[in-house]
Amino acid sequence: MVENILPIQQKTTNLASTNSTKLGNFPVIIAPKEEREAIFEYLKDVTSKIATAISLKKRD
Repeated sequence: MVENILPIQQKTTNLASTNSTKLGNFPVIIAPKEEREAIFEYLKDVTSKIATAISLKKRD
């Protein structure tokens, strides 16, 4: 990821910087809707199980 940013940065006072135009042109990969929904459902299921486990542990 860093290797993709380095070509668009500018060096000023030893700090890397860039501008909003260059940053706006940076490609962003977004998963297809079906994949995002599957990830969401998976995370919802897992976090529910974690919450249940925490709740049960607190009862002990």
